[in-house]
Amino acid sequence: MLPVKDLPQAYLNSLSLTGKTFSIDFTIGNTDYLGKGLAAPTLRAFMHFICTQIDPNVDTFFIDPIITNPRAIHVYKQAGFIPKDEFLANNGYFENIKHIMMVKKFEDKDA
Repeated sequence: MLPVKDLPQAYLNSLSLTGKTFSIDFTIGNTDYLGKGLAAPTLRAFMHFICTQIDPNVDTFFIDPIITNPRAIHVYKQAGFIPKDEFLANNGYFENIKHIMMVKKFEDKDA
């Protein structure tokens, strides 16, 4: 986990002010399952599980696909994520590659 001071501004701009923020790195590794409509419902179920079974203080989720992955961006929108900002990753494998910050506020923990 990066210290807050090392986070890109796109992250800092979207941190929860009322609860906790949870960042997701999501992939479907087995190509047999691509295009089957599983990703968005899986993400929704995962977020619901985190908020209801792990930490009820989590109310904000981040996901940050690379800007050149429209398929992922589409799926994340279907799961309720809203594009907020674009940024260059400042470290790691994706350093200097443009990403899109997508945010999902989890408001209905009974859904």
